[in-house]
Amino acid sequence: MSGTAVRARAAAVAAAVVAAAALAGAGCPGRTAATDSAAPGSDSSAACNGETVACTLGCCPCPAAGAPAALPLGTGAGVALVDAGDLDGDGRLDLVLAPAAGGVAAFLARGCGALVPGATALGAGAVTGLAVADLDGAGGADVAALDAGKVLSALGGDALVPLWSATLDALPSAGAVVRAHLDTDADDDVAAFDATNGSLLRVENTGSAWMVRTMVALPPGIAMVRAGDLGGPARDELFFIGAGLVEVVSVADFDFSDVRFLSSAAHAGAAFVDWDQDGDGDALLGAGGAVEPWIGDGATALTTGTALDLGAGVTDVAPFGGAATGAGGVAALDAMGRLTLLRRGPAGAPEQAAQMPAAAALRVFAGDVDGDATDDVVAVTSAGEAWVWRLP
Repeated sequence: MSGTAVRARAAAVAAAVVAAAALAGAGCPGRTAATDSAAPGSDSSAACNGETVACTLGCCPCPAAGAPAALPLGTGAGVALVDAGDLDGDGRLDLVLAPAAGGVAAFLARGCGALVPGATALGAGAVTGLAVADLDGAGGADVAALDAGKVLSALGGDALVPLWSATLDALPSAGAVVRAHLDTDADDDVAAFDATNGSLLRVENTGSAWMVRTMVALPPGIAMVRAGDLGGPARDELFFIGAGLVEVVSVADFDFSDVRFLSSAAHAGAAFVDWDQDGDGDALLGAGGAVEPWIGDGATALTTGTALDLGAGVTDVAPFGGAATGAGGVAALDAMGRLTLLRRGPAGAPEQAAQMPAAAALRVFAGDVDGDATDDVVAVTSAGEAWVWRLP
């Protein structure tokens, strides 16, 4: 049997094991991925976009459009880290998790809005950093994962096929990883951090290996880092977020020495989007009890826009597109565990979607989960639930 066949067989076996465990954890006694081929009576082909079998694997009934539903992911001890992207290339938003028990696990979106278990990788080792990234430059979604032993692994697509790895010996300890386009080639690179966010290691993705570049000592007070394109240089801009807000702009490949202090106020979460729909890149950040737009000039300069008030500390944000109107808005998680929609356009009351345990809410994402060409919203908790809000 070829090496490719062996890897494919191992991925299939791992996926079956995870699927069975997820079904059991989701409160579906006696049901397994192998035998559960008939949808329960509450499932409807129309409601599930014709994918009733996928719904049963996700232990539906299907989440109804316009109402959030909590779907247990069956991760046992819960979830430590999560990111999102289209891992299998079907146009839907999938999840990749670092379960608290260790390793990496994919959950794939299906037409009913369910997230069904897929492949696993990296065994039971603790994972400290996780990011969805385009590692081969083909426009798809792969995964970069950093484990507690400081091994940075590249995992391919929804099968999480091991591609290459390297030990980041220069890091004092293992922490977060951030997908970032640090040079001008077609693929994504990685910014790797130690456990205290006191050290940053720039890591080039050559398409077949990790090449460690330079390490930078960072000031205290950094809680998280986000990367995205504001439309200026061909490389991403970086936001260093925490007790203040700093934008770092590239001047050359792997040279991000243009440091711009934006605010001394505490911020949290960040997403890059054309918020004012003028064709230029902008950013949305949590700022106290509000979502704060930072409006770009088409290059790298930013100015603050009108804040969208929530009344509680915002911890993460995810912009979403609209349906036929294209209005869209932003989904926000706050420190009270609330998931809320704020629509773009005339001021109106925020739409609260769900109340999660405050300490459990990890991240919120937006993308088409159910395949209807309209963005949906997914929030993931550390308890191992995905709150799916299928937007009409």
